[in-house]
Amino acid sequence: MLTLLQRKELLELPELNGILAASVYDPTPERLAKRVRAYRQNASIAVFACREADIWKGVAVVQRTGSLGTLLDIAVSEKDRKQGIGRFLISGIIKSLALTDFYAETDEEAVGFYRSLGFTVTSLGDKYNSGSQRYLCQKGEEG
Repeated sequence: MLTLLQRKELLELPELNGILAASVYDPTPERLAKRVRAYRQNASIAVFACREADIWKGVAVVQRTGSLGTLLDIAVSEKDRKQGIGRFLISGIIKSLALTDFYAETDEEAVGFYRSLGFTVTSLGDKYNSGSQRYLCQKGEEG
């Protein structure tokens, strides 16, 4: 049975830090440490992680402004992907924080995931001039 926890200190756990690395571009130890420090220092950031028994399965970081949440990072351990962990995290975040609007930015690979959760998807084009399309995914009163 999956358990959802909400605590910034979870990012200090090596197992979760390793899972988080999958959502970071060029995840060097320095980049990860800098990101974790920034998240820990920002009062509007919430960190969620889920585990089954004593095994960490996924982690998500959200910035909250009132009832609006913006997903900053989400990652599921490689061996646990396609098993509903991401869905569990997203639905748990929305419920726990009582969000009425929720946003995420993603690439082509994850658009289907967000659509399956009822998000409205809008192309942002090649936002970073990287040759890859980016998408804004929105769920809530406006989307």
